[in-house]
Amino acid sequence: MCSEWTDPNDPAHHVLTTAIITCAANDTMSPIHHRMPVILDPVDCDEWLESDDTAHLLRPAPDTTLTVMEVGTAVNDARNQGPELIAPVQPEPRLF
Repeated sequence: MCSEWTDPNDPAHHVLTTAIITCAANDTMSPIHHRMPVILDPVDCDEWLESDDTAHLLRPAPDTTLTVMEVGTAVNDARNQGPELIAPVQPEPRLF
């Protein structure tokens, strides 16, 4: 979801805003977090854009939609950039 906001006190000040719509996590995501972004199936995109009755599309994606893999801690700093941030890493060995 994206919109442009104009400051009523400064009409020349425009801000582009976005929002991520979330839903309950599917089985793939639930070990990580209880919520996940809504991921529209491509066949639902026209309905999303053209209809006022789209609440039924706000559902968890099928479990096979996402792949979970461990990545390095560099992703935790927004100053870091580059494809190496999403390269899989081997998890640290744990005793328990």
